[in-house]
Amino acid sequence: MDNLEQKIIALESKVENIGDKLTDGFELILARLDSIDNRISDLKGNAKGNLGAVEGAVNDGFKKVIEELKKINHVTRYEDMHDNLPSSLGKA
Repeated sequence: MDNLEQKIIALESKVENIGDKLTDGFELILARLDSIDNRISDLKGNAKGNLGAVEGAVNDGFKKVIEELKKINHVTRYEDMHDNLPSSLGKA
């Protein structure tokens, strides 16, 4: 009976050891997943910031294009008006 009891104690010890290793493994996996989750959150934050910067640059670019088009339109209207004047008032 002593021999059987020792075998049971040895098996219980092995099962407990396996359980401890599994727990340690799962805790390590959880820590790594938390790290990945934090990194994803950081990347999302950076992406939103970068997107905002790009949006600002695009808006500024469009504003500059609109300003240039207004200048071109103004000059074109002036030239059209000047070219369409009666010959007595037109170019010398």
